[in-house]
Amino acid sequence: MSEIWLQNPYIDKTRAKIVSCERTNGKFRVLLDKTVFRYKGGGQDCDKGKLLKNSTIYRIIDVEREEDKTVHIVKGKGPLNVGDEVICVLDWDRRYTLMKLHTAEHIFYRSLINEFPGSELKDIWLTFDDEKREGNGTITVESDRPIDWKTLTKVEAEVNKIIHENRSVKTYILNVKDLTEDIRVRDSLLKRVDQVRIVEVENFDKAACSGTHLRKTSEITFFKITSIERKGNDNVYHINFKIGEDALNFALMVSNQVLWKAQNLGYNPDEIIYVLEKYEKLRGSLSYLKTQLLEALPSYIEKSREVVQNIPIYHGICKGFEAKELAMLGRKLKKKIKESFVAVLLGTNETASIVAISKGVNLDVSKVLKEFLSEHGGKGGGRPDFAIYGIKKSNNINELLNSLVNKFKSELTKLQT
Repeated sequence: MSEIWLQNPYIDKTRAKIVSCERTNGKFRVLLDKTVFRYKGGGQDCDKGKLLKNSTIYRIIDVEREEDKTVHIVKGKGPLNVGDEVICVLDWDRRYTLMKLHTAEHIFYRSLINEFPGSELKDIWLTFDDEKREGNGTITVESDRPIDWKTLTKVEAEVNKIIHENRSVKTYILNVKDLTEDIRVRDSLLKRVDQVRIVEVENFDKAACSGTHLRKTSEITFFKITSIERKGNDNVYHINFKIGEDALNFALMVSNQVLWKAQNLGYNPDEIIYVLEKYEKLRGSLSYLKTQLLEALPSYIEKSREVVQNIPIYHGICKGFEAKELAMLGRKLKKKIKESFVAVLLGTNETASIVAISKGVNLDVSKVLKEFLSEHGGKGGGRPDFAIYGIKKSNNINELLNSLVNKFKSELTKLQT
């Protein structure tokens, strides 16, 4: 099979002949003698588009790689047979967006390791949402230094500098024995092949890659990091980004939201940094106060102790507490109180959160909570001895808690009958 996209990813249509065709579950699995469609792989989403046979239009909804063959997953009415001549037509917006994302990813990662030497690229996802008609890029990296927004803005600035310099991007084949140290390539790849396809961004980056890429960096237009997420306690980060018009729209949306919020707070746009620094200090103070409160609350809640059928039940309202903080309080109670007990805690913030705990009691608190909150639109889950649910904020929190406590009292009474 001739894969045209390897030589020229800008070709969006070609005539081809069907060399293999199977129909399963209402879909065709088609092999062609040549194709403009790239399969899903190497972190890049697949191409999609159309297959035209005379006046009949078929949709290519997926493209897969099976060993060394490109399999087109096709939907449509009417027969497709071996020997049929067809026209392949790419969804060009999808292809071009993926090309921009992939070239941007190469520049981004090189900029990142310039700032964080020793960082390791663990994975990439370059996708296109067919409904929203927009792309998104994600890289997962492991770094021995914390990656934060302040440093990422420097990386982002370098990416946009390379984009605006309109550097050339070229691809070529090298023998494995001719690879130099400045070329990024996975060791696992070198064990399988004798030759490697290289993508080179002029005077900036060289990497082994089988994806589709641009000719010039300026085609990306603009690059914007949209979020960063640290996974657990490891130094592994998911970093999301957008390119082109999608990136500009995101930057504009964030800018407008910040300006609008500043105006609502009574500040001018040039005072936004002052507002954010003030907020950061207040948030730090609030976090400290909540930590102190978490230490003191177990003793306070113990005073609410009631006894039902010789089983203590504790309850309390924790204003300003979110589900995560409420769960921490529940764990502290479980550790502090040595006897068998049941506890019901209700936290109020933007929404209401409920934590129920049992210790040494044969009562499924998760089941009780689920039954009680089904009338309130509550959602959540947990274990039989520890459950967390969230509901819309009630107009009468005290009444809600009292009703819930009475429900648990009733269930405890049933245990003894």
